[in-house]
Order: sequence, then structure tokens, then C-alpha cells
Amino acid sequence: MGFADAFYEYLDSHNSKRGWQAEFVRRAGISQSAFNKVLKRHTQDPGLSIVGAIVDAIGDEFFEPLLSYTPSRSESARALKEKIATLERENALLRELVDALKEARALEKNSEPQAISSGSGRRALPPVEE
Repeated sequence: MGFADAFYEYLDSHNSKRGWQAEFVRRAGISQSAFNKVLKRHTQDPGLSIVGAIVDAIGDEFFEPLLSYTPSRSESARALKEKIATLERENALLRELVDALKEARALEKNSEPQAISSGSGRRALPPVEE
């Protein structure tokens, strides 16, 4: 939620309280008509002095939830850790595929069939040129 959305949500939620608007306008030191234009979104640019007065009148009660809201940060950190783990697994798989490709290329270059050793079940391959 952006600042503007939170700002209007706060004003809308408090505006339904009887007497709140008159007390708020008095505390903010702005005219009722200027506040109504902001409240009803009749102005796209209410000006810094009006917004500043409204924010000052709202006080810490408005900013505290915005500043203390951290789930998105922790969720982002958790998502990044999960993404890193996924990338590390994918990287390991890619390394295995690269090794298999090198082995296949080496086999293609060597025209003579290789004997399979009886010890480990793997055949000895010639070194791969990089």
C-alpha cells in the first residue's frame, strides 16, 4: 500500500465518526472546504501546505503502522533466500549437465569404443579439452 492509499484510507475510516471532521479541521488549521476537496478527491494536487497540515494533525498515529509494518520485508527476505536455494540447486544440476556434455563430446572425439572397467562400472575417459 502506497502513502496516498494509506492516507486516504485513514481519512475515510475516521471521517465516519461524528464530530471528527470539525475537530480535525480545527486541529489542522485548514478550511473545511479545502479539507473536503482532499477528502472527496476533488483535487489531484492539494498542495504541500494542505497535505502538511493534515499530516501534522494526524500525527504519529498515522505513521506508526506504516513504519512498523515489516511482513513484506521479512517475506521478501524469505523469498530471496528460497530463490537463492533454488538457484544453487539449479546451478548444481547445470554443472552435472555440463560434465555429462563434456563426457559425450569426449566420446564423440574418440572413435574407438572404450572398454568398461569391471571395478567401478565406469569407463575411463580421455581428458576433455576446454
